[in-house]
Amino acid sequence: MRFCSRRVLEYLRNPKDSLVATMRNYGYKLNQRVVLKDCDGKVIGYGIVFDYAPSSDYILKRWLPYSGFNTVEEWIEEAKRLHGGKIPDTVYLVYITRKVTE
Repeated sequence: MRFCSRRVLEYLRNPKDSLVATMRNYGYKLNQRVVLKDCDGKVIGYGIVFDYAPSSDYILKRWLPYSGFNTVEEWIEEAKRLHGGKIPDTVYLVYITRKVTE
């Protein structure tokens, strides 16, 4: 699972409750183990898909504290920038089991 947003990469240094919320088009499964990487492919941690839901205002507001963004609007704009102008179908909540320190 690659993260290319500077904002999210900064958030991942000290994630709230060891969780990160991320919008994706790829179909991850519940309890799937994932390798967290930066945009260059460097491993920054490991996690497990804890929950997921279709992208909706309700879910984005609910999981905003785990996104690294201050507002849902900022989160949506960054997701669009990273996904060719479209909002990804699904929001994933990933429990970070281990961070890789530099």
